[in-house]
Amino acid sequence: MKYIIALILITTSIFSQEYIIEDTSLEIIFPENYEHSKEMIFVFAYNQPNQKVDILSTLPTEGIVPIQKEVNLRKLKITNDTYYILGKNTSHDRIKLTGLLPKSYFILQSYRLVDGKYTPVLGLASSTKATEPKESPEGIIFKNTDTDHLYITWKDAINSDGSLLLVSKDKPPIPPVDGQVFHPSLKYGTSKSVNDGTTYSLFAGKKDFSEFIKIENLEFGTYYFQVFSYNGENEFINYNTKSGAGNPREVTMKLAPPELEDYDFLDETVEIEWTEVEGAETYELQVALDPEFEVAVENYGLMDVGKINRYEMYLPQSVAIYYVRVRAKNGRNISQWSNVMEMED
Repeated sequence: MKYIIALILITTSIFSQEYIIEDTSLEIIFPENYEHSKEMIFVFAYNQPNQKVDILSTLPTEGIVPIQKEVNLRKLKITNDTYYILGKNTSHDRIKLTGLLPKSYFILQSYRLVDGKYTPVLGLASSTKATEPKESPEGIIFKNTDTDHLYITWKDAINSDGSLLLVSKDKPPIPPVDGQVFHPSLKYGTSKSVNDGTTYSLFAGKKDFSEFIKIENLEFGTYYFQVFSYNGENEFINYNTKSGAGNPREVTMKLAPPELEDYDFLDETVEIEWTEVEGAETYELQVALDPEFEVAVENYGLMDVGKINRYEMYLPQSVAIYYVRVRAKNGRNISQWSNVMEMED
């Protein structure tokens, strides 16, 4: 994956240079109207984290050859054990450096000849990422998609340092950006959201295909899961954002079951009440003479009572005890049955 850095410097004229960093290559793009770039000399240096590198303060005024359009750093001679003198740009509007070391900090410094001396004019301090994994994770599997949790597993990509699991409700998750570090949580919605405010990280690391991870804190609705392989860590992390076989996948969680709260025998009827369920379009009711619901009360075998949470029934008074249960429904999505309530007059 590549990223672009644009730098602007104010001197005798205003100009900008654009840098495109992609894994182990760096491309310098010069503006068309900046003629001074044709006389610039470039020096490249690797450095260590949190360590200042004093880029060369003096340069030879002779013997610096024109720079090539594409330069492989690993074929250049090293100066002072750290620095590569690339040469002078005389004719190129873009120069590509290849052979950068992965997971490394570096400095690219340009110089311009002023009054017979080379003066630093523009520098880039950045880093390369780890080598991007060649494959993506595959085979997302779900089980036990209950009302507030599910179990998920997948097959890690070969030759990767790990996998990142992202999820988003109602739409695909936003892919990760190279160098972006996550702090996952197995409870949906509790980790820091990504960009759009709806993408959350659930897991980062390596796991066996036989190991199912429990994702909690889910509600009724459709969730989109995608797993990304990566190499490296911290600012060097490099993601493969391509899809794999069976990855990404979506799943619709079941409705939560309602809970029967109370009943009240009136003169000729009995009224029951239950909790409302988010996402429910209607409720189904059953009344029986036994707690296993094998002997249904006539006219109350399975009733669709609509989107209400209170219902009044006419029951024969010849029976002393009734059993009732209710469930929520949204299209083909049906919740589990509620608790069974025993009603006795």
